[in-house]
Amino acid sequence: MTWFAILATAVLAFVVCSTLIQGAVVARFVRIVRRIREDRRMFVRLPAATVVLPLRGADPWLPETLRALASQDYPDYDVRIVLDSPGDTARDVLDAWIDSVDSDRFHVEILHQPMDCCSRKNQALIQAVCALPDDREVVAILDGDVIPHATWLKDLVTPLMDDPRVGVATGNRWYKSDGQRWGTRVRYFWNAGAVVQMWFNQMAWAGSLALKTSVIRETGMLDRWGRAISTDAVVFRQLHRHGYRCVFAESVLMLNQEEIALPEFVNWVARQLTTARLYHPGWAVVLFHAVYLFFVLSCAPLTLSLAFCTAESLAATMLGLAQVVYWGASFGFARALESAIRSNLRQHQDVSPDSAAPGIVVALAGMVLTQAVYLWALLLASGRSTVTWRGVQYRILGPFEIKALALEPYARRASAGTSLV
Repeated sequence: MTWFAILATAVLAFVVCSTLIQGAVVARFVRIVRRIREDRRMFVRLPAATVVLPLRGADPWLPETLRALASQDYPDYDVRIVLDSPGDTARDVLDAWIDSVDSDRFHVEILHQPMDCCSRKNQALIQAVCALPDDREVVAILDGDVIPHATWLKDLVTPLMDDPRVGVATGNRWYKSDGQRWGTRVRYFWNAGAVVQMWFNQMAWAGSLALKTSVIRETGMLDRWGRAISTDAVVFRQLHRHGYRCVFAESVLMLNQEEIALPEFVNWVARQLTTARLYHPGWAVVLFHAVYLFFVLSCAPLTLSLAFCTAESLAATMLGLAQVVYWGASFGFARALESAIRSNLRQHQDVSPDSAAPGIVVALAGMVLTQAVYLWALLLASGRSTVTWRGVQYRILGPFEIKALALEPYARRASAGTSLV
């Protein structure tokens, strides 16, 4: 056996081993998503809660979000909507809707004098939390592009009350699989991997999460939010430092059916990766994974071509098998996740029966493009000192040294079914 064949065999062994490990993690996640748990909601005390909805821009299904918030199956809750500015495009939606709801439950306020040392979302959260009545034991955060099902709040609060060491309960997003744009398809495949990683690493998602008010105070969360660009990454950091756990509420997987163009997705995911670099202790693991992807996408095909050119049939066979194992497993993982999560979603949300997972050709093309885009976004995030989030550019001097460079009202309007980023 030549040295080339030995190397190719080692590559195949590494790909098989890493695939088996990933498969075990995905299988565990799928079992959690599919399981039918005892309904603890009738046995757990449900304390007074406040839902905070920060708004900068009118997301395409904001009216549906507001109607769903008004119909929560929860005994004692109120909603604080913090509008970014008086001239924000979400103002028209709120004005048309607010007269039809219980005004005692909903409170709409404008963001106070903008600060330039944190994100606008964090400032809205700080403003809302500081104004909470003393009897509010739970704060839930909802993004404007999430449509909560009737038991959304109850599903988040229940695990908080089950265990005193749980400080945060979180859901996650799931994007539609039948997007018409390549940006939507790439986001779907990227998110399929991200959802599993976030669950495995106990990371929160600020689009749907609930925190104990006592934990917010004890961990100094407001102070950290007031100097950071991220919300959820700071939650992870502060919980970890104070010994609290973040639990995943599998019934709070929220379907997002918006479309996104590929360039906008690249900027969006680069911002997500930038916040991971700033706040998450696992950044070195992310970089290692990037090296692995680079090998799969470039080095392995090149060495496979070299093996064919040099008539190294055994090496070519080993390297070809490595590619088949990797991409075949990736396709299988994506299908398993889609099946399990859509089954989960049907229990709580209106999922169109016409939606279907992409075929194998489109899926493989989407997965290859996704990993190439991911590597490019990771390269951008590694050296990026500024990010743009819904029209505001932030200069990053350090994890807790943020400078907002422009604080103009958000004037952009979402086209039908298109994400605002």
